[in-house]
Amino acid sequence: MIILEIDAGNTRIKWRVLDSNTTINSAATFALTDSPALSPEFCEQIEALQQTNISAIRVSNVRGQAFSSELSKFCEKLFAISPEQAVVSAEQFGVKNAYSDASTLGVDRWLAMLAAFQAGQQTGKQGVCVVDCGSAITVDIIDAEGRHQGGYIVPGLHLMQKSLDENTANLPYQPVAGNDMSPGANTTVAINHGVRIMIIGMLEKLYSDWGEGFHWYLCGGDAEYLSSCLGWPHTVKTDLVLDGLV
Repeated sequence: MIILEIDAGNTRIKWRVLDSNTTINSAATFALTDSPALSPEFCEQIEALQQTNISAIRVSNVRGQAFSSELSKFCEKLFAISPEQAVVSAEQFGVKNAYSDASTLGVDRWLAMLAAFQAGQQTGKQGVCVVDCGSAITVDIIDAEGRHQGGYIVPGLHLMQKSLDENTANLPYQPVAGNDMSPGANTTVAINHGVRIMIIGMLEKLYSDWGEGFHWYLCGGDAEYLSSCLGWPHTVKTDLVLDGLV
């Protein structure tokens, strides 16, 4: 069975093709910000799969109903298949949602939690902490019994930096590579290092509170980068949301 999986996030759209749970093709493209339209690059990538004998399509979508409708029409036209849309529930696969209204939890967070908990159970019965490093950085905590303890949401690295650029007159944003967090000797470096230290400081605080007995997973576009800034044990699984679709 060949399955197309799509993770439509706020900034990027990732997809992969699975054959018996083995990835045989994958890619990512930037989404059209605040638009329900499908980006031309994404359309080209998916159109190239027409000869792949896709038999099912699974979708994680946080871009809204209008985008979901456009994506469904596109997939139905190409493959004559209606995509299956992942939804959040109060309890699934051993994980109990902490939200009183389960539907208000982001489906990407829910899928990442399901995948991380399953992975944690396979490595030994323990709790898991999931850090999704995307446009927003989210942290969700699930104990060894599968009880979601709740989570945290803060702006991501680039969103924080851009907010200074867009909402102040003299603090322009220019990305600076590396994981240095020493005091900046110019405004650009001060912004980049300041944002880094804010996010790492939050994660260090959470690790000091929840680190013992929990396995930490990082996913999302900035997972590899943030991983390089952390000094404690964790696992980078950039496709955790897609893993949750499985």
